[in-house]
Amino acid sequence: MEPFTLSRYPILRYLPSILIMAFLFYGSSKPGSGMTWLVPPYDKMLHGFIYACLGISYALWWKPAAWESKRILGIFWVTLICLIFGLSDEFHQSFIPGRSASTDDLIADAVGGLVGALVFALLKPWKRFKIFR
Repeated sequence: MEPFTLSRYPILRYLPSILIMAFLFYGSSKPGSGMTWLVPPYDKMLHGFIYACLGISYALWWKPAAWESKRILGIFWVTLICLIFGLSDEFHQSFIPGRSASTDDLIADAVGGLVGALVFALLKPWKRFKIFR
């Protein structure tokens, strides 16, 4: 029997990012009056952390061979995808009462995505854990 790997069940490569994006969409749908607990600079730290997780989940989209041969390109694409999703999230948020789009949030999103991609590329989980193969 073949071991449980992402190459055997490729849909699992996408599931973490879908769940995180759904969580972010749900969180962005909350009116500003319900977000009083989230104050600067902690909101930027939260953006960075969540988008770092999102960046790691986007990094799973590519197979290990792609990360081995084109690591810098992978980091670029993961960061860009995080930036694009962050932009769509800020746009969505601008329609919610009491919320607004923020350039600072977008920067925190992009930096978080970059950190997530760097962590994934530097830790090389595809070499350490069989599930990533």
